[in-house]
Amino acid sequence: MRGVFLASSIAVFVLLSQASNAQQDSEIVQITHEIGDAPDFLWGEDSPDQRWQVTFVGFEVNGGFSENDSVDIFALKISSSNGTRVEIVSSNQVSIQVQSLNQTNWKIEESVSIHNSDVSQNGKSGEMNLSMGYHAVRVENQGDSGQEVNYSFTLINKGPAMIEQEEYEDLSWMFMNFYIFAGVFLLLPLLTVLWWNRNRWFGGKGPSGIDKQEIGALASLRKRFADEDGALVDKGLIERSLKNLGDGSWEFFVKEFGSPKINYKTENSETLIWTTSVPGEFGIGIKVIGKRWDMVAIRAYSPHGEGVEISSVEPEHMFQNDEVFLNSLEPNEEKFLKMIILSPVKEIRFHLSGIVDGEPVASSPNSSIKQIEEE
Repeated sequence: MRGVFLASSIAVFVLLSQASNAQQDSEIVQITHEIGDAPDFLWGEDSPDQRWQVTFVGFEVNGGFSENDSVDIFALKISSSNGTRVEIVSSNQVSIQVQSLNQTNWKIEESVSIHNSDVSQNGKSGEMNLSMGYHAVRVENQGDSGQEVNYSFTLINKGPAMIEQEEYEDLSWMFMNFYIFAGVFLLLPLLTVLWWNRNRWFGGKGPSGIDKQEIGALASLRKRFADEDGALVDKGLIERSLKNLGDGSWEFFVKEFGSPKINYKTENSETLIWTTSVPGEFGIGIKVIGKRWDMVAIRAYSPHGEGVEISSVEPEHMFQNDEVFLNSLEPNEEKFLKMIILSPVKEIRFHLSGIVDGEPVASSPNSSIKQIEEE
């Protein structure tokens, strides 16, 4: 009886091998039955021989377990040189496993199983990629091995094997120009701010001559009136010396710019105006006498009605158009400014104003400073 089964298996193997390529790609499911009792073990070092029934993708295989038989193994041949993705479908109460085999030593490299727990409305199924050659389908009875159990499964062709790329190629070089553009674009606002503030942050323009003179005077006073531990002493002496600091400022202007162009003195104020070698730049000294002046302001104007606009004031004070606001001045307090106007005019005059005891007061020299000589 065993010889008859063996001969039948060889005949089926030859017939199915001739039609394998056409049947793998066909949607028509071919039905075959288990011939004899399929082996319950994998073949050894050689290819599967006549003991293992060969099946193909696109086939439905019907078989069964007799008493004391619980495992059947079928050989699954893949003829496509690119491999095939195979789906195995079954609705029986058996465990089916598709095993991907190494074509040299026939070791199991990968497997996919379907069990009773996978049963759904459409049955149970599993998929895997299989290369060209022989692989195995293992069917196992999960019930009572003392009873006969029938089973069936279908092998469905899902197309060429899907290659899972595990390594990724570094293509960042393709975006190098974009990275450079994005970096410059994002850093441009910061570079602009740094450029605008270069003088402030990187030691550009230094203090004016007035500031230098006053800073030096204050440093000398501190050194003069400090004890060995650096603590200041004799507060009254310091206050008297600070009151004389203005005299040094007067002297600085006279030494730096010569005698003032305008020296206008009234009973309650004194105004001095110096010119420099820079057109539109003026040094201004102001001193009030007698009582405190509030809301003090000095205005530059043209007697010919030309527009005058101030561009900068040192030390910093609030100014608008042609007027600088000095807040309040104490009696005998001297105030020094350096004023720059935008466009020189033919003649320029200055007007000092403020409030004393709630009443407005003013001082306006009649002298003018010519900036543009008439032809």
